Amino acid sequence: MHDVGKIGISDAIVLKPSTLSESEYAMMKQHTIIDARILSGSKLPLLETARQIAIAHHEHGDGAGYPRGISGEDIPYSARIVSILDVYDALVNERVYRKALPDAEALRLIKEGYNKQFDPAIYDVFMSIQTELRAIRDQVPEPPRGINGR
Repeated sequence: MHDVGKIGISDAIVLKPSTLSESEYAMMKQHTIIDARILSGSKLPLLETARQIAIAHHEHGDGAGYPRGISGEDIPYSARIVSILDVYDALVNERVYRKALPDAEALRLIKEGYNKQFDPAIYDVFMSIQTELRAIRDQVPEPPRGINGR
């Protein structure tokens, strides 16, 4: 549900097979705000958590993320967890704009975000469950091409 707001972004941007222009990237970043609007107003705790994840899963621990530029403990814990998993998923699965990266390369790139993009405690747990994550990935078939948009 964290990317449901992409339904409000043009397919020409979401499915673009090359680097986004500055203006296209600015549009893409709006998906978090659209996400939050779609998921707002519910009295159900699960949907409120989903809204918090949706609006904050691209925030960075150092404040360099979007849409609000919040940092550290101001980012909901649930969004900090989804953030690292979302990046991992994006790296190890094929996208319209690039091939899937080998696991070792994906983990190297994620390590670069330690204490900058990613919460250090969550990073440590993420690294400790790599065997389980690989087992899950091995059980889940790849979605049809074109489903893995941005």
